[in-house]
Amino acid sequence: MFIRNQLFRAKKHEMNNKKIDIFIRNDFPDGITMPLGKTVAQVSHALGLLVLNRCEIVDETDLAIILKMNPELHSTVLNKEFVTSELVLNYVSEDEVVAECGGSVVVDRGKTVFWGRTVTCGAVARGGWLGAEVESNILSKEVVASVSVMQGIFVNTGTIAFDSQIIDMASKLSVSAFFEAFDLSTGQAIVSKTSNLYRWLTNGYGKTVVRSKKGIHMEALADGLANEGVEISGLAGHIFATEPCKKELLETFTRTKHTRLL
Repeated sequence: MFIRNQLFRAKKHEMNNKKIDIFIRNDFPDGITMPLGKTVAQVSHALGLLVLNRCEIVDETDLAIILKMNPELHSTVLNKEFVTSELVLNYVSEDEVVAECGGSVVVDRGKTVFWGRTVTCGAVARGGWLGAEVESNILSKEVVASVSVMQGIFVNTGTIAFDSQIIDMASKLSVSAFFEAFDLSTGQAIVSKTSNLYRWLTNGYGKTVVRSKKGIHMEALADGLANEGVEISGLAGHIFATEPCKKELLETFTRTKHTRLL
């Protein structure tokens, strides 16, 4: 039911040799661990940074901005090579995350799990296949005044059992929701400054990661979101990510008797 994303259109034989190294911190102070849902959100953030750092603001008015992918990223997305790339998960120290990841280091604001700002992970695309970072991107507009817009990531842990699979699939779906804004014939996106997407990208682009254990419940969640006009990417009964939407609306689907935070 409800396939709407390149990730699930790609067949196994279409996998390419592109790799993204994910460096996940594993030396937190005693008593602090990063649960799977938090890890999914942080890795999604790291992949998002890889992409956003390669989308240039080429025009701006009081009403909107125009983003343009660099040529390499555009080609990669057009040919479905981003969603079929291999994520290599490396569990390392904080120092290694910082040393390896440069501009894609994720620093959590410490609202949940951690006490204060905390380095959690980062991502690197080896070999330059995503091209160079751009000088002016939407991250420069970040204000993080209040988080009113979130992205939901829903996982059926009854059908997807391995943590590495969940991290891989969920993080790619999260980023794919951003790709949906682009005209892939041009590699450009017009983003209204009153849109949920703009509010999301300029306010920390937060995620809520939720689990359920039955496909029927996942499908009901997907149908309910669709009825509210929220688009999803993925496979409704197994794993999907929403487009950015109002936090209050999302919470009505994440706080139910059939769902739990992952």
